[in-house]
Amino acid sequence: MRFIGLSLLSFFFSANVTAQEFSQVEFQQNRINAKEKFGSLQLKEKILGGTVIQLGEAGRGGMPQDISTENYTVQFSRNGNKVTCHALSIDTSISKTIITISVAENEPFYGCGEQFSHFILNGNRFPIITEEQGIGRGDKPLTKFTKLFGVAGSDVSTYYPVPFAVCKHYSIFLDRSSASFPAVFDFSKKGKIIIEVYAKGASVCIQTGESMRALIEAHPYYSKSENTTLPKWAYGTILGLQGGKNKVDSILDNCLKLGNPVTAIWIQDWCGRRKTRLGSQLKWEWKADTTLYPEIEKWIIALNKKGIKVLGYVNPFLSIGTAMYEEAKSKNFLIKDSKGKVYITPTGGFDAALVNVMDDNASHWLQQIIKTNMIDIGLNGWMADFGEWCPWFVQDSIYNTIVNDSKINSIQFPARNSYTNKWALLNNDAIESSGINDLLYFMRSGSALSANSAPLFWMGDQSVNWGKEDGLKSTLTALNSAAMSGIAYLHSDIGGYTTVDNAFVKVKRDKDLFFRWAELNVFQPFYRTHEGLKPNSNHQFYSDDSTMQFFAKMGKLHFGLKDYMFQYQERNNLALIHPLLLNFPDDTTCATITNQFMCGDELMVAPISDKNTFERNVYFPPGKWMHLFTKKIYEGGTLSRVEAPYGVIPVFVKTDSKWADYFEWLME
Repeated sequence: MRFIGLSLLSFFFSANVTAQEFSQVEFQQNRINAKEKFGSLQLKEKILGGTVIQLGEAGRGGMPQDISTENYTVQFSRNGNKVTCHALSIDTSISKTIITISVAENEPFYGCGEQFSHFILNGNRFPIITEEQGIGRGDKPLTKFTKLFGVAGSDVSTYYPVPFAVCKHYSIFLDRSSASFPAVFDFSKKGKIIIEVYAKGASVCIQTGESMRALIEAHPYYSKSENTTLPKWAYGTILGLQGGKNKVDSILDNCLKLGNPVTAIWIQDWCGRRKTRLGSQLKWEWKADTTLYPEIEKWIIALNKKGIKVLGYVNPFLSIGTAMYEEAKSKNFLIKDSKGKVYITPTGGFDAALVNVMDDNASHWLQQIIKTNMIDIGLNGWMADFGEWCPWFVQDSIYNTIVNDSKINSIQFPARNSYTNKWALLNNDAIESSGINDLLYFMRSGSALSANSAPLFWMGDQSVNWGKEDGLKSTLTALNSAAMSGIAYLHSDIGGYTTVDNAFVKVKRDKDLFFRWAELNVFQPFYRTHEGLKPNSNHQFYSDDSTMQFFAKMGKLHFGLKDYMFQYQERNNLALIHPLLLNFPDDTTCATITNQFMCGDELMVAPISDKNTFERNVYFPPGKWMHLFTKKIYEGGTLSRVEAPYGVIPVFVKTDSKWADYFEWLME
C-alpha cells in the first residue's frame, strides 16, 4: 500500500459547532467474494493494494486544495453550508474508495436508514446495501434455528439502508452522484467516520445546519412535492386477507357490521397460491387466479360501490416453468450469470428468475403486465415486494459527474442498491401511465433514491413475537431510525409475518401480541393487517368476536386521526412518526429513547411492547401532557408509571396543543 503525505487538510464550519474534517482518502484494490442466500449477503474481501492519501490544511480562503495525479483526482467544493469531497481513480484495478472524516469522539450519530437494532450508530459498522433483514437477527431461540439455514441476518442487515447520518450540528452523506453505490458507514472507531464505497470514486458531503430537524428536513435525496401525501382512502383500515372471494366477503362484511372503517382489502393471493414447506406462498406469475377469485373484475366493481378498494401483490420474480417466465426468457429479459445463462434463484419453496428491470425493454414489459393484468382489472394498488435480491455480480453504470474533467466517462458499480430504485421507478411509471389519480403501491426494499418514486414503505417480515431484534420491539427502533434518515412513510404488518411452527421451534402470534401490535400501528399512516406466513398458526383479527370488536375500536381511532395525520404530512418534510429528540433537542433523556415516539408534533405515544404487560414507565419531555384516554395530567421532566389495559393506549397530548379540542372530541 502506498502512502502519500500532503499538507494537512482541515476546515471548521463555525467556531461554535463541533469540528469535523476530511482527513484521508484511500483508493483500494481488493478481491471480493460475495456469498448470497435468500436475499442475505456476506462479503469477504482481500486487500490487494492501493493508495492512501493523507489530507491537509485548508488554504487562506477556507477551501481545501484540489489534488490531482496521473492516477486519481481529489477535489473539494463548497455550496452554501455544504462541503463535498470528490474522489475518483482512473486506475482500472481500483474497486473501492474510502473517505475518512475526523469527528468529536463523543458526538452521537443517527440515521443510516431503517435500522431495527440500533438507534445511535456509534460503535458499529452499517452496510448501506439493501438486503433481507434476516429471521431472528439475534433474538433467542429463533436465531439459533435460522442460523442453521443461513437466514438469520445480523443486527445491521436491513431492507432499506440510506447513506445519510446526522448529529446535532451537521449531516454526512453520499452525494446524489454516488448515492446508489453500495457502501459501508463505519462508526466503530472513536473520533472517525469511515465511508467505504464499492466503486472507483465517490462524493461525500458534510452539511451544517441549525438543528438535526432542519438537517433532516433539508434531506439531500427527498424533496416535497404534490404527491407526498397518501390518497384519502389509505387512512382507513386495510384488511390483509387471502383464501378466495367467499372467505374475503364474509370477513369483510363482519368487519363493516361492527363499524370498522375498512376502506380497502389487500388480497396478496389474487394471483393464486401454493403450499410449500415454508407455508402458504404465492404463484409468481402476475395474472388473476380465476379459481380463487372468479369474475374478479365484476367483484372489484361491486366492492368499489361499497367504498372498498382492492389491492394486490407483485414482485420482479417469475416462477420457473410458467408461461410468463418462458416469454421473459425468450425475450432476454431475465438476469443472467457470468456464463450467459438465466440466473436461477432458490426462494425456499420453489425456484424463480429475476426480471432485469435495469434493461429498459424488460422494465417496460413488466410495467405493461402490471398495467394490463392489475390496473386494468380494477386493482387500486399493490404490494411491490422484493427488490433486494439482485445478485452482487450484476453491474450498473452511471455517467461520471464525480469529477467532470477526468478521463472516465462512466462509472460501474454493483447494482444491488440501484436495482431496488429502478423497481420503484417501474411501479411508479405504471401508475403514472394509467392516468388514475388514487392508485397506491408500497415497498419493503429501498435505497437512497427510492422515496422519490415509491410513496409508501413497510418494514418487511418481522417475526410474530416481542423480540428486540426482529419482533414488535424492533419496529419501534425502525420507526425512529427511519425518521432520522428521512424516510417519511413507513408502517409494519399488524401482528408481524414470520411464523415458525415445527417440532423444534414455535413462533406463533397469540391474542396478546395482536392486540398490542394493533394498538401500536394506530399511529402509523397505513393500518394494514397480514395473516402471516402460516395463517392457520396465528391469531387473526377475525379469530373470535372479542378480537373483531377490539380491532374495530382501534380501526375507528386510527381513522379518526386521519385529518391530523394528513395535515401534518402535507405541511412537513419530517416523518409523521419520529423520535422525541427532534421535538426536544435540549432534553438529553430524549436522545436515547426508542420505545416512545412522537406522532406529528402534538401526540406522544408510549406503546406496550412486552408480553402480558398492563403498565409501563413513560418519560415526559418538558411541558404538561394529558393522557387522551384517562385525562390525567403529567408534568414534563418526569418518569411516571402509567397503566395500560387493552385499548387504553398510553398516548398523550400537550395541554397547550391547538389540537387538544379535536383529540378530546375524537375520544368521546
